Amino acid sequence: MQLEIDRLKRKLRHEWQSRTLSFSDPSSNDGGDSNYRPRLRTPPSESFSYEKDSPHSRRSKNSSCKGLGNDAMSRALNQISRSPFTCRIEGGKLPRRFTQPTLTMYSGRTDLVEHVIHFNQRMVVHSRNEALMCKIFPSSLGPMAMRWSNKLGAGSIDSFKELTRAFGSRFITSSRVPRPLDSLLSMTMQEGETLKTYSDRYWEMFNEIDEDFDNVAIRTFKVGLLAEHDLRKSLTKKPVRSVRRLMDRIVELKRAKTNIRPALSFSEEDKIGTTQPHDDTLVVTLRIGGYDVKRVMVDQGSGVEIMYPDLYKGLNLKLKDLTAYNSPLISFNGKVVIPKGQIRLPVQVGLEVVEVDFIMVDAYSPYTAIVARPWFHTLGAVSSTLHLKVKYPSSD
Repeated sequence: MQLEIDRLKRKLRHEWQSRTLSFSDPSSNDGGDSNYRPRLRTPPSESFSYEKDSPHSRRSKNSSCKGLGNDAMSRALNQISRSPFTCRIEGGKLPRRFTQPTLTMYSGRTDLVEHVIHFNQRMVVHSRNEALMCKIFPSSLGPMAMRWSNKLGAGSIDSFKELTRAFGSRFITSSRVPRPLDSLLSMTMQEGETLKTYSDRYWEMFNEIDEDFDNVAIRTFKVGLLAEHDLRKSLTKKPVRSVRRLMDRIVELKRAKTNIRPALSFSEEDKIGTTQPHDDTLVVTLRIGGYDVKRVMVDQGSGVEIMYPDLYKGLNLKLKDLTAYNSPLISFNGKVVIPKGQIRLPVQVGLEVVEVDFIMVDAYSPYTAIVARPWFHTLGAVSSTLHLKVKYPSSD
């Protein structure tokens, strides 16, 4: 297309020069003295003619340019309109109901093999319909590749294989070059680098190598780790035989480190706000059943959670909300108490929520409820009556 435009420009320039010469007639003197030559202020090379810029001349020039431009455009459109496919492809049967899948556009700079593979995956349902495959493939090409497609010879493509072969021949320079195996040997874990960052770098490089070198990959990954790293010690003590097992070992190590919780303890600072010495009961406020409940007693010596009438009524619970619980309980004063039933309610502390089974007893108590060992163990909490505090590991 560019060569055609340049040729038209040269032709237009030549025609313009011919027209300019025809307007200037050196033999005419308009009836004046032929020996008389007026001196011009402007050098001949810079002189101009009013006739050259006349409306008639401009109309002629514009008409000529438009004609030449239209011819070039027509030739370009004719080139585009010519189908590169044979009659067999053009006349192939297309599915009656076809919805074109979303395709990745090929820019001419990415790997051509990956583009063809991606196209085949998106069109896998219609892979046996060569006519459809050939006609849809150009719609996955960007401007650069589309210009190549428009220049294919008329009737030169008779199959999808021929189309992809021609596509590969044109854009062979955009093929991805596989990494050599030596690339893995230079991969080492940097001082202060996390295992995740090192793993991401290593496996990104490993995926660039086309051949199967699992054994070499495992050894180089291990050697690249810092000498004191836990994963290197684990791989030395118990080697793995496949990349899959290596990835599992990495996940196990990450999970083990995630599950390590800091030790919960109390210090002198935790006594701030308390009156020492004291023999007070540890009482807290918890969110039970979606409500903030005060005067909840913390008793690690008890094996069950208790709910008293004040909380039962405050939550608007009914007997039908309770499930049966027939085991009798012993109260603080040593009396036997028959429970009314049992109910499971969510107990929230901070962002932590634990489901607790409360036993409802119809007895007087200065407290609204008692939380005991089951709640502590589920939450992973510890309490200190000396410091009047409860501590628990927080996920945030």
